[in-house]
Amino acid sequence: MKIIFDLFFPIRCFGCGEKKTYSCEKCFLKIPRFQEAPMETQLIAAAPFVEKSFLSKLIHHFKYDGIRDIGPRLIELLPPPPFPPKSALVPVPLHWRRENIRGFNQSVILAHALAKKSKCAVLDFLKRHRFTQPQIELPRQKRLTNLHGAFSLKNPLQKLDPTISYFLVDDVSTTGATFTECATVLKNHGAKNIRGIVIARTL
Repeated sequence: MKIIFDLFFPIRCFGCGEKKTYSCEKCFLKIPRFQEAPMETQLIAAAPFVEKSFLSKLIHHFKYDGIRDIGPRLIELLPPPPFPPKSALVPVPLHWRRENIRGFNQSVILAHALAKKSKCAVLDFLKRHRFTQPQIELPRQKRLTNLHGAFSLKNPLQKLDPTISYFLVDDVSTTGATFTECATVLKNHGAKNIRGIVIARTL
């Protein structure tokens, strides 16, 4: 998909059109950022999500046009959090049907890009066993219940180490429902310290 996309749409900054990059330094530095969140914050977000903004365009082309190179670039928005000594990154899973259509899980790419900076392990042990409508397409009230019971561990008998700090990794948080549902699964299997890291959060 990426080869076809590059053929018909040569690599240009989605902000200003500069050639040979999807995100030039000038446009990238203009992305509004949240102030650095303390590690005690339950959900760490790099930037606000605003429809039709430069950041929203980057996330859209990353997820839906298969431009995986944008993933590591998005991670640069996050200041390196001071991870506790025993920490692990847990990608938020896609349902297998959606992942087959897309060809990848964007959260896995983000988690591995962050792992290179943080030296944390990536533990891809969550699964989404119920197919759900994308949160971004739903009104707020339905987002709160759309994901209820949609996640589980790939190994239902697995016990998690309570001394490890688990960081759920995703691209966008709308209501926080995804984080809450995934965190509940981890807690039910023994995790004690759970936080989330996302690129963008809706205001």
